[in-house]
Amino acid sequence: MLNIGIVGCGAIGRQLAAALAGKKINAACLIGLCDRDQDKATALASGLKPRPKVYSLDALAQACDLLIETASMAAVPEVAKTVLKYKKDLLVLSVGALIDTTDWFARFAKAGCGLYHPSGAVAGLDGLRAAAVLGGLKQVTLTTRKPVFGFVGASYFLKRKIDPLGLTRPKVIFSGSARQAVKAFPQNINVAAAVSLAGLGPDKTRVQIIADPAAKRNAHTISARGTFGTLTTTTENFPSEDNPKTSVLAGLSALALIAELARERKL
Repeated sequence: MLNIGIVGCGAIGRQLAAALAGKKINAACLIGLCDRDQDKATALASGLKPRPKVYSLDALAQACDLLIETASMAAVPEVAKTVLKYKKDLLVLSVGALIDTTDWFARFAKAGCGLYHPSGAVAGLDGLRAAAVLGGLKQVTLTTRKPVFGFVGASYFLKRKIDPLGLTRPKVIFSGSARQAVKAFPQNINVAAAVSLAGLGPDKTRVQIIADPAAKRNAHTISARGTFGTLTTTTENFPSEDNPKTSVLAGLSALALIAELARERKL
């Protein structure tokens, strides 16, 4: 069995915990939870059968084979360092943290540990990776269109004293690099980090974000060109009921990756 621990008991953490505790993935077992707010972890654990234990971060990293981070970008450095200390594998959902100045992939590879991230709320990353292998990928643009309620509380709007719910027409609220997008919208645009890691990197991947009061779904369009030809994909996701800042597919893509890792371990 692949013994799994989850750090972060918010919307996606709850989604993954429920699926794992409910044996939705063969050969994967949820053994523990961890959250900065221990009461939140205890509340989640009490509603699951079988009931996982609530651990400290150190204890959970020691006990599991794979640690899943669903907390926040700010939590990733501490989680990653702890996982490396115990030479375990890590699945990061706050993908934006993986494009900072620390090369986490190299550090995990050197330690012989696995560092993974899901595709998130977008399709087409396999095509980007293939196109980028021999340097044939020349341009990648991600255009994200989201309902305005998904931006409530975003620092971008708070700093400008703008109420996103007051928008009456679609508005381009950001245009720049993937690195800049992740910094400006750390809770809204992890997909930009995933796209950049699959293709040209965070500084050459262009991102445009549109807040649309008429939109009901989170839509992500990847446009790419290179020596291979062109690639265009559009993925329209329903926002998560628990957290409109993210998409339903984000959690599902993590479950698909967990299932793949569990199968590989079984083999």
